[in-house]
Amino acid sequence: MNSEEAPNPVASPVIELAGRRLGQLSSLQRELKAMFTDMPVQAGILQCLARIEDFFSSIYLTTQGRFGPLMVAEEWSNQEDLADHCREPVSKLIWESASSSRVKCRRFGRGESALALFSVPMYDEQMELVGTFGMACPFVSKEESLLVLAQFESVISVLGLLIFEAIAREEDRETNSSTAPEQPIFQPSSLQHPIRLAFDLVAQIKNQFGLDLAALGFVRKNRVRVVAICGQDQVRASNPGVKAMRCAMEEALDLAKPVLWQEVSIEGRREIEADLRLHRQWSNIAGGDTVASIPIYHGGKCVAVLALRSNPIRQLTWGELRGIAHAAEAQAAVLPVAQLAHRGPFKHLWDSAQASLRLLIGGGARRSASITALFCALGLWLIFGTLRFSLTVPATVIGATSRTISSPREGVLERLLVEPGDLVHKGQILAQLDAREDVLRRRELQAQIESYVALMDRALAEGVPGQGRVLAAQLGELRAELAVVELRIQQAEIRATMDGLVIEGDLRTRIGGRLTIGENLFTLTDSKRLRVEMRIPERWYEAGSTCEQLAFAPSAHPSERVELSNLRISPNVETVADKNIFVGRSSEFEALEYLQPGLSGVTHLDLGARPVWWVLSHRVLDWLRMHFWI
Repeated sequence: MNSEEAPNPVASPVIELAGRRLGQLSSLQRELKAMFTDMPVQAGILQCLARIEDFFSSIYLTTQGRFGPLMVAEEWSNQEDLADHCREPVSKLIWESASSSRVKCRRFGRGESALALFSVPMYDEQMELVGTFGMACPFVSKEESLLVLAQFESVISVLGLLIFEAIAREEDRETNSSTAPEQPIFQPSSLQHPIRLAFDLVAQIKNQFGLDLAALGFVRKNRVRVVAICGQDQVRASNPGVKAMRCAMEEALDLAKPVLWQEVSIEGRREIEADLRLHRQWSNIAGGDTVASIPIYHGGKCVAVLALRSNPIRQLTWGELRGIAHAAEAQAAVLPVAQLAHRGPFKHLWDSAQASLRLLIGGGARRSASITALFCALGLWLIFGTLRFSLTVPATVIGATSRTISSPREGVLERLLVEPGDLVHKGQILAQLDAREDVLRRRELQAQIESYVALMDRALAEGVPGQGRVLAAQLGELRAELAVVELRIQQAEIRATMDGLVIEGDLRTRIGGRLTIGENLFTLTDSKRLRVEMRIPERWYEAGSTCEQLAFAPSAHPSERVELSNLRISPNVETVADKNIFVGRSSEFEALEYLQPGLSGVTHLDLGARPVWWVLSHRVLDWLRMHFWI
């Protein structure tokens, strides 16, 4: 150290505090020993170095070496800008210390920005060099720097003993349990599901670093979804605490760096970061606990965010956060793989399509040119391109001809021989009326006619022509009445007037009831020649009359298509659900095996090519014209 230089005129409160802590070294050593008792060796080293940095209030602290089976190369700093300034000189000092196996203390810089650099080698039980520790603190004076060096060397010596004792304990445990199968960090069942993997990860971090809470959220674009909270079987997104934690995670995601929120007391001053509003809100909800969020990166992309919470007594340090981030990133490399493996088929196809599109478009200038060309082509197609415009309207199969059969006379319905859906032939009896009175009357008339015929023959034989003429007139009246009775008996049998299908006429509830003359009883339709009847909305009346192609698809056989022709739309309007409907009918066609009258379906009306812009916007344009008279 250049002792001839004048000491820094501005006395650093941090270094003065370090000088007054000579009596606190024993307390620090007990804390370091407790850390190795509660956690594994590597985690204990990280926690101890963070505590040492906090004890000396150093600007920069680093270590390089091999401690038993562990390779350690870490650095800690609470002031990143100053750490970049002193990283290289500290590394050089560490190299000199390792080469000479001696402690080193050197002043770096001048004036108020001068720093005191320290380097202390560490030895194992055989007094072989295993590593070196370096530290940078604000320079105050040569005497105080030497005091800090002595304290630093004492702490590192104790730390070396604790490290190798902890390593020996772990080796003993591994020797005693060598016959037991090795337990992986993540069970195979966890690797099959990203949520189980997240629960295993947060449980390990919470237990390893002695935290009150650890949670993990998966990142999708610029949003975070909390999937695992240590100690909770389910994560309720509506919980206020979970909401505050998720917002804090997204704040760290936006900043793209670890975030720590805590109130640190240094010589009676309260130092807090005032711009971390969401972390402050989470801390307030948690009762003033220390909170932190760490983005976890894999392959240059943030795949998850780790949220941590600790009680105010055990305050987190940036060194601990870096150690936790290192441990999480080393173990979270399987998170993207687990998420990809657990995708559904549709998600897999969507991701594959997006990857293919990115590969096709490329990046940088090529991507910009591709997107510009794509939008230009899309605009030209919208303006000058055409699309086949078509309509789909409900339709029903009907017979080419239909007839309604009415009751020819009054009478009581005695028998019903057909039901809707039955095929009938011309002349087939469909129903019968009660004609028993007419049959009795016919017998009476037939007997009277026979009697009058005998009387007329006897009158002619006796030569009484006048009486014969009277009997002949009476005989004519009886025969006329008999003809009427015969007609009524014949009309009692209601017959089909054509070959076809009965589509209406369910009279089962009318049997025994009286029918009136002219009452509609049955409707028959042709089952060999068919038509399709369509219901066309009035807004498509004109367009429908000029359609180029027709095709009917029955609901019972959606895969079948029946080509139609010659659509004729009736000018008569029907009202259905307060809307005007025009009825259109196709030309006749031969009946098919899977088609029969009464089947419903849809008819596809091809209206020809129309401009793309009209196809996409005609509904909006028509609505604007109707409501605003544009």
